[in-house]
Amino acid sequence: MKEPFILTSWVNMCLGGFKRDLAIPIPELFRHAEINASFLKQPLFPVEAANALFQSASEMLGNFTIGLEAGRNISPTTFPALGFAAIASENLLEGFRLIADHSHGITDVTRLYVSEQADSYGFGFDPSPDGMNLHEIGYDAALSMVARICRQLQEGPAAIREVDIAHDRPANWQKFEQYFKAPVRWNQPCYCLYFEKEYFLRQNKHADRSLKESSAAMATQYFDGLLETTRTTHVVRRHINQALADSELSLADIAVVLHVSERTLQRQLSQEGTSFRQLMDDVRREAARRHVLERRSSVSEIAFALGFNDSGNFSRAFKRWFGCAPQAYRQRSLQSSF
Repeated sequence: MKEPFILTSWVNMCLGGFKRDLAIPIPELFRHAEINASFLKQPLFPVEAANALFQSASEMLGNFTIGLEAGRNISPTTFPALGFAAIASENLLEGFRLIADHSHGITDVTRLYVSEQADSYGFGFDPSPDGMNLHEIGYDAALSMVARICRQLQEGPAAIREVDIAHDRPANWQKFEQYFKAPVRWNQPCYCLYFEKEYFLRQNKHADRSLKESSAAMATQYFDGLLETTRTTHVVRRHINQALADSELSLADIAVVLHVSERTLQRQLSQEGTSFRQLMDDVRREAARRHVLERRSSVSEIAFALGFNDSGNFSRAFKRWFGCAPQAYRQRSLQSSF
C-alpha cells in the first residue's frame, strides 16, 4: 500500500461509534461516500477513504461533535498488543510514550507525541504541514479516545488542564469543553491534551511490568512485520526518529540494523517514491516544528537534538521548511494563542 494509511481497526472502532451512538447505517455511509467496504478487510485503511467516510457522516448528520462520539467507542485494545502494553504501563506517561513510539505503525499522516511543560504533560497529534491530513473529525475522535483511555486507566475524571484543536471553532463548541471538562483553544498548530503532571505520573490501576514488557515486544514485532510487508519507509522513519541526534546517521547504518544491503534498502525506498535523504529531511522538519512550538528549548538546543552541527545550519533549514526563522515561527504561534 503506497497511499497514506491509518489502522483499519481504528477506523472500525470509529464506525462502531457512528452506528451505536449516532444510528448511522454503515452500509449507507459507505454508499454515500462511494467507498468500497472491502477496505475493512485490510489491516491498513487508506486515509483518503477514511476522510471520505468522515465527511459523509458529517453531511448525513450535520453534527459537529460526531468526532467526539466516534472516539467514545475506541479503547486501548483497538491497537493490537500495544493497547495491552499501555494498560499495563506503570503510569500514563509511560503508556502514552509507548503509543507515541509506535505511531509509525498506526498512521503515516500525523505524528503522535508526548511533550513536557513546567507544570503539565501533553499528548498530541502533529498534522502534516503539507500533503494529506486526516479529516478534522478523525482528529476529534483521536482526542476523545485519549481522554477515554485516561478515564479507563485511572480512577476518577481525567485531570485535563486545557485542549488544543487545530481546526476552526464550531458553532456548538461548548460541547467540546463539556466533554473534556477543560478550556479549548482553537486554530492551534497541533491537536493536544494537556494533563496535570501528578495525574500523568500516578500509578495505573492495571500496572503490570511483566505484561507491559511482553506486550510491548509483541507490538513492536506486529507493527514492524505489518509495515515490512507494506512500506519500508515507515520502518526507516522510526529508526531515524530514534537516532535523530546523530549527525552522522547514514543509510548504511540503518541497512545494518535491518539486515539488508545498502543497495537493497536504497532500491526499496526508491520503489516507494522516496530516499533516505528525503526521509531524514521530513523527520527533522516534523521534529523541528514540534520542538519550536513547545517553547521549552532554545534554538541551539533544538539544533543539536536534531543532529545539526550548529544553530545557523538549523535556522537555515527551518527557514527553507517553513519560510521564516524559528524565533519568528514561535512568536507567530504565541500571538495566535491569544
